[in-house]
Amino acid sequence: MNAALRKLATTLIILGLASGPGCAPVPSRPAAGHLKPAPAVSQIPGTVSGLPVVPPPQAAHKAATYSLVVTDVPVKELLFSMARDAHINIDIHPDLKGRVTLNALDQTVPQILERIAAQVPIRYRFDDKLLIIEPDKPYLQTYRIDYVNLTRSSKSSNSIATQIA
Repeated sequence: MNAALRKLATTLIILGLASGPGCAPVPSRPAAGHLKPAPAVSQIPGTVSGLPVVPPPQAAHKAATYSLVVTDVPVKELLFSMARDAHINIDIHPDLKGRVTLNALDQTVPQILERIAAQVPIRYRFDDKLLIIEPDKPYLQTYRIDYVNLTRSSKSSNSIATQIA
């Protein structure tokens, strides 16, 4: 019986199924092509020496300012006379209604339009050299959004197989 146990222990050690003190399991070999050494770099590139020269900042031209003092004036008349004095092409929507009281001193056209829009429900926009004034009502606008188009899919399964003999 002692010889039979020795033969079984020898068989288990040969098969790698038994590990006793001082015995380590044989490491598994990675698949072919799993890890490859990094390619040898023949030469490290040099440092960048010639940086582009940034031009000095230029002073921005000062925007034209206007002074406007009105009391209880219809908004259509105010916008039309303001555009005429500022030499701006303007389109005013026919449904625009409301009255404005304003005291604006040395302000630009966009600043004055913001103050008018706070009193009367208007929406304005500059389209090239044209100022378009509309009532502030809901409208449809489409925005282009750049994003990476990705599709992901994954599959997973777990299984256990046991057999008792």
